[in-house]
Amino acid sequence: MTRRHLSAPSHVRGAGMVETMVGILVGLLVILVIYSLMSAAENYRRTTTGASDAQITGLLSQFVMARDISNGGNGTMLSAADLVNCTKDAAGTVTARNKPIPVLITDGGRNEASDTFITMNSTSSRVLWPVEFTSNAAVGTDFEVQTPNGFSAPAPSAADPYWIVVTAGDGTGRCQLYQIKAATAPDGAGVVKLTPTVASTIAYTKAQAKVINLGPSSLATRLQYESWNTALGEPCGVTAESKRQCQLTSRDVINPDPAAWPARNPIASNVVLVKAQYGVDLTAPNADGKVDCWTDAVDDGDARKSCVNALFPGGYTPALIQASTLDQLNRIIAVRVAVVVRSDEPDLKDDTLLAANRPPVRLFNCSADTDVGCPGRITLSAGNGTQIIQDSWRYRVYETVVPLRNSIYIGTM
Repeated sequence: MTRRHLSAPSHVRGAGMVETMVGILVGLLVILVIYSLMSAAENYRRTTTGASDAQITGLLSQFVMARDISNGGNGTMLSAADLVNCTKDAAGTVTARNKPIPVLITDGGRNEASDTFITMNSTSSRVLWPVEFTSNAAVGTDFEVQTPNGFSAPAPSAADPYWIVVTAGDGTGRCQLYQIKAATAPDGAGVVKLTPTVASTIAYTKAQAKVINLGPSSLATRLQYESWNTALGEPCGVTAESKRQCQLTSRDVINPDPAAWPARNPIASNVVLVKAQYGVDLTAPNADGKVDCWTDAVDDGDARKSCVNALFPGGYTPALIQASTLDQLNRIIAVRVAVVVRSDEPDLKDDTLLAANRPPVRLFNCSADTDVGCPGRITLSAGNGTQIIQDSWRYRVYETVVPLRNSIYIGTM
């Protein structure tokens, strides 16, 4: 009997160990190449997306702030001469909340700390001028004023009251902010009776006291803008961690009672710094409507960032602005704002984003590119600690100049 060979011919044998190992190696190399390509593509995508998100955030923040700054002081021109004398509240406490200040800036204290600013405007469709009392008003009584065309349309109600400012006009500087919950139609003599939500605590005298209508409580606002860290409850830039969770926020602070202020309304994330400066017309003896210098809201002794002169001998701190005359307020004809926006995620592979390799980050720069040639220029340091500019993060800077083309400004032209 012949024996049959049971082994398969060489041309039909399977892959051996060597061939299998080579195939696995080739597959791993292909996977590595594909992964590297995908990783590089993803890095490019994230860089582009991060820059795009920062650009959208910066432009949105710039637009929202510029809109409200440009409306600052609107609707108060005819009342400015009366409101500028408002230096105290009804109790005699010194305050300037009711003065016709279009934009009030509070300096952050250093370059890396955000500034805060408040814009104020009137939204009244009627009684755009101060109206006089037609009779004395005892403590806790309604106000009777002369306004033949009525106080407002529609009339104020408890659900939608109107804000008004009542100036005592007795030389004491007392002014009080009230909410009006009812207003009668004008009688035959054109007299309207106004009922405040909270009864008055002082008496007003006919021919001295006046009423300025600021409009519905849902529209008349004092909007406060700031770069705020909600987690830490402080402005961004105060501590090292606050800049990592910064949001541009706004809230209405028109109510004299801070306990009644609403929660901050987030507008945009990753806004790590907001800086604002006044543009001042110092031309004497008459203003020419041109910005002569830009200044911070504080006199820090730096001549480059100060417009201190005979017109403003003490600087531009909130206290001094609130104590200024109408002529001084009218000399502030513009405000410029800069926002610094950070990308959503860091790029740990880009060495150009390290502090040692970054070019200087400057706000309010100009063609001269020098501190002396660019008044008000701010240079931001980079690195660790409380600096805004951190390693591996991408930043975008957006600036805008907003002329105060409101009624106060126009009234001086």
